[in-house]
Amino acid sequence: MHSFAVRLLARRWLAPLALVALLASCGGGHDDVPFAFSTTLTSAEQVPPVASAGTGAGVVTVDPVNGTLRASVVVTGVGDTHAWIQDGFTGVNGPVVFSLDKEAASGAWTLYAEISDAQLRALRDGRYYFNVGTIAHPAGELRGQLFEQLPSPQQWQLLEQVRGQSVLIEQQMRQIQQIEDARHFPRSGVGIGLTIGF
Repeated sequence: MHSFAVRLLARRWLAPLALVALLASCGGGHDDVPFAFSTTLTSAEQVPPVASAGTGAGVVTVDPVNGTLRASVVVTGVGDTHAWIQDGFTGVNGPVVFSLDKEAASGAWTLYAEISDAQLRALRDGRYYFNVGTIAHPAGELRGQLFEQLPSPQQWQLLEQVRGQSVLIEQQMRQIQQIEDARHFPRSGVGIGLTIGF
């Protein structure tokens, strides 16, 4: 009787523990794969809209392992004077969260910075946007809301034009390739089978 009770108790507790061990040993997660956000900047997105023939492409990549953000903006058709990432949903103006610097070699606006968990949540919620100011429109001539998506072919083409002159944009494009690889070649899970006999 004692032996039967021990076996019953063991089966009741060891089976769930074995399941937990099996699930914990499975692969398939992508916790180390970067996040990518992109946008097209236009004057029509400004609040209020302004008249401008300029356009631009903006990309943000986030490394979840070390909590860092890379941002880049390439614009054409405007005499840009400064660029920021601001906090505000589409149609809403908000405060500056990050300021970008213009690279002399590439002409792109870039940033490498730490990003907090709260900032990453805001970014993934669609609250952040790029804003590029000019002499004519110092508060912003081109704006683009950031969404979690890979760059479009048009956005990629603008970035590709300055890729060779910008180390940061080159790093971003490698991160984007890492995301695409993870989507096309997902990791297969590896399980451990446990057999418990009594």
